[in-house]
Amino acid sequence: MQRLVQCAPTGGITLDPFCGSGTTLVASALEGHQAIGFEASEEYREISARQIEAAQRGKLLKFERKITVEFS
Repeated sequence: MQRLVQCAPTGGITLDPFCGSGTTLVASALEGHQAIGFEASEEYREISARQIEAAQRGKLLKFERKITVEFS
């Protein structure tokens, strides 16, 4: 996503209407762009906020989500 965000004009604003864990917003922060993101899930809004704050401090976080699969 960081390479894609680099296509935006300097000082541009990135809009991510389904920001999920915030990958696009983090890429925007790393490139010095402003960004606006929307997310319906409270869980992902919290993850996204932590990701963005870490990126602004120069640190990247790694989140792993456990997936449970059940077969009948």
